Amino acid sequence: IWAADGTGLIQTLPVDSVRSVDWSPDGRTVGLTTRAGRVLYHRLDTGTTDRPESGDEDLSGHIRFSPDGQHLAYEARDAELGAVVRVMPVGGGAHTQIQVNGLEVDGPAWSRDGNTLYLRWSAALLAVGVSARPVFRQTSTHEVVYQSTIGGGLLYTSAAHDDLRCVDRG
Repeated sequence: IWAADGTGLIQTLPVDSVRSVDWSPDGRTVGLTTRAGRVLYHRLDTGTTDRPESGDEDLSGHIRFSPDGQHLAYEARDAELGAVVRVMPVGGGAHTQIQVNGLEVDGPAWSRDGNTLYLRWSAALLAVGVSARPVFRQTSTHEVVYQSTIGGGLLYTSAAHDDLRCVDRG
């Protein structure tokens, strides 16, 4: 991890083959997935790396902390459904699979208020209502919020979690 001001290396993560990285909202923890299918948390203040228990052993990447830092959305592989998105508490525990009628989805991104998860499905961007109180649950079925007109797939970024930018790739 390099200092943002370019002054040099702060810490080296004790991990090989990283697939996806995300910072916790408080900036103290780096969450990452590995090619070996693990979610890890590296705490910058202590220099320790932990592996929370999620019940998943086949993670494929693209992790994102919720805006309140209490949950982590990530991609996993399901034997029957293919690519799916699941959410687990940051401290570990049972995951919740986001239900999108059997569609293969990936690339989770949270809305700023944490009440919507955005997912990529082929050339479309889907929105799914969620709630973390009192426990995490899905509150609505998916809704298509953007559809590519050229059909070449879809890239999107979530700057500040509410400013979604969609780009058609052709």
